[in-house]
Amino acid sequence: MNFNAKLFLIAFSLFMTLLPLFTVQAFTTASETTVFVYPAKVAAKVNQTFQVSVNISLVSKLQGFDFMLTYDTRLLDCLNVEEGTFLSAYGSTFVAKREINDSFSCNRGRVWFAVVILEKGFADGNGTLAIVTFKAILIGETVLDLYSDFPLRQDAVKLTTCSSQSISNNALDGLVTVIAAGSDDPSDPPPQINPEPPQGLPADPLSPDVNGDGIVNIADVAIIAFVYGTMKGDVKYNAGADLDQNGKVNIVDITLVASKYMQSK
Repeated sequence: MNFNAKLFLIAFSLFMTLLPLFTVQAFTTASETTVFVYPAKVAAKVNQTFQVSVNISLVSKLQGFDFMLTYDTRLLDCLNVEEGTFLSAYGSTFVAKREINDSFSCNRGRVWFAVVILEKGFADGNGTLAIVTFKAILIGETVLDLYSDFPLRQDAVKLTTCSSQSISNNALDGLVTVIAAGSDDPSDPPPQINPEPPQGLPADPLSPDVNGDGIVNIADVAIIAFVYGTMKGDVKYNAGADLDQNGKVNIVDITLVASKYMQSK
């Protein structure tokens, strides 16, 4: 066997040895749950009203979501946020948080939206979580920053399963360019960000029968919704609504109630 033949066999053997590693890595990346602004790139004219959706792909056993979306208030005015069709196709839903705050921070507004499926329903696959309506008011460019808070995660939103476990995900921002009449659409792609690992629940969450009347129903959901987004130390914080006892009332707590909806104590 000559030198070239030996070299080919060595290279081929090395390739076959490493191929499974490349295959596993590619499968893992392709199978990751992603939450993203769609379209990822929008060109809107001044005074034009337009919509973007917050979509999800490759999710399994999703019962609830909680996301925040910020934008430049000098360029955009947020008019509305409404639930998409994804969760409602799998069961009755409850909007735990719907907030549009144009004074969130200096020149930044924020949409905060959280929805959960009641009872034992859960969603699989791909779909639309929410639809956000904006009006363009000034020429310029702004990122639609998709993230979560309490704690802050710049590269992921909150997703919970029907057993109230976090779902790891990758959140992708959008980009809006406000243009004048007759301008061409921008061509630069939006930035992308990477996921963080999910967090679990403590061992013994509190009873989902928050008001103690012997049945888990809309009254319990409403108690948590009233203090949704509060933290220990806040005036409105209710320790009885913080079912996972982590000092924050969020999507995990309302999912714990939703998963036991209409069950007796």
